[in-house]
Amino acid sequence: MARLNRERAAQDPSMDREPTLHFVEDRVETLEKVCGDPRLQNVQLYLADWGYTTDAARERAMLNPRIRILQLADFACMCQALGAREGEAGEEGR
Repeated sequence: MARLNRERAAQDPSMDREPTLHFVEDRVETLEKVCGDPRLQNVQLYLADWGYTTDAARERAMLNPRIRILQLADFACMCQALGAREGEAGEEGR
């Protein structure tokens, strides 16, 4: 199995990278805490721009280069794209 994974990684350099972690949160304070933790520097951060998110929270998020504001429609597209990638990975193993 390890040999097969090494062979796949040699054919597809993207397999050698660590998986990307996406963190969607509706509290900018929580996202700012994540920014302060060096162990989480590779996590992609998103402020959910639906529900109870305030204008003040959006403004704070815009000042932080690590935080992206995410619309609900964009979140749905992101989930669909990630699901499609997972489906492709599952089919390769068959």
